[in-house]
Amino acid sequence: MEEMIFERYIEWARGEFALNRGLMCRDDMLDDWAMALVFPLADAQIITMHLMQFPIVLIALGEDGKVLDLVRLETQEAQDYVSPEGTLIVVEMKADGFEGRIDAIVGGRCMFGE
Repeated sequence: MEEMIFERYIEWARGEFALNRGLMCRDDMLDDWAMALVFPLADAQIITMHLMQFPIVLIALGEDGKVLDLVRLETQEAQDYVSPEGTLIVVEMKADGFEGRIDAIVGGRCMFGE
């Protein structure tokens, strides 16, 4: 199994308010920064692209950091993303320049490093 280690600044979002807000209303974010949305139950999670100012990449993670899905969402797509069943964490990061910075593949594993 491919393993990827996040060596970037992670903002952890826990609790109802932080999970509902996510990256909403932010103008931009640094290339070496990500937000990890931590959900209380492993399930299909709904992420809404509401008031997003820039495209993002979402990585849905299940038990033991298994990458369940990897998707890019554009700002003009006012849509909901529904993650696969079993999602515990959804990592959001700026899409521009994503290629070459993160080697995530569906079925691989994601670890959070220092």
